Amino acid sequence: MALIGKPNTTPYQPAYEVTAVKIADLIEEKALKPGDRLPTEQQLSVLLGVSRTVIREAIKVLVAKGQVLTRKGSGMYVAHTTPSIATASIHISMSTDPEHVSKLFDFRVILETNSVRMAARLITHRDVRALEEFVERNTLAAEQVNLSDFHDSDVAFHTGLAKATQNPFLIASIYEIMQLQDRTLNIVLAGTTPGSLREASLQHKTILEAIKDGHEDDAAEAMLLHLRTLIENYELEVRRRLQNTDMIQ
Repeated sequence: MALIGKPNTTPYQPAYEVTAVKIADLIEEKALKPGDRLPTEQQLSVLLGVSRTVIREAIKVLVAKGQVLTRKGSGMYVAHTTPSIATASIHISMSTDPEHVSKLFDFRVILETNSVRMAARLITHRDVRALEEFVERNTLAAEQVNLSDFHDSDVAFHTGLAKATQNPFLIASIYEIMQLQDRTLNIVLAGTTPGSLREASLQHKTILEAIKDGHEDDAAEAMLLHLRTLIENYELEVRRRLQNTDMIQ
């Protein structure tokens, strides 16, 4: 006899993610090559039985994943780019599922708390000067609420910390995880940065000061606090936007 009220363990997927997978499957089924034009929004809407709004959101996912490119006034095309080895096997839905966002940052915690410990031991004067410049740019961008400059200096700071470890594998891993985080931003948050820019820039300063002083534990604790703050802000914003998207389906 079937159990009544058995919980549904199927992972939640917004309609636009499901649609993005279907469009990707369509590209494969029709053997479309890089540069081939995709059906229009209207045609995809009819073909897949969803609204044009859902189609637009699905296309954003595919663009962020490097599978589709759009040309204003021309249409949508199969992209020429190929996902990197480090991210190619990650399912398209992982970037926007709140649980996977959390796991993404858990991975960053493992990588970056260890990287700052190494940086505190191995950092050079040249590394310090570069990181101080990144922090200065980041602080100015936060004060001016310049999201583009803040993002660029934030990425430069975190990858700069990785470079200070002098470990090519750690450098490559942190670079890839930052790229994957960018995909999350592009897909879900439309390139915005949730939370306080000023708070994040101050945390960058604290991390750098601990590294300059050679205090491994303090540097790791400061990085952990920084990433926990990011996790909380991202998860709140991801959930809010997913709820808003579901309301327009």
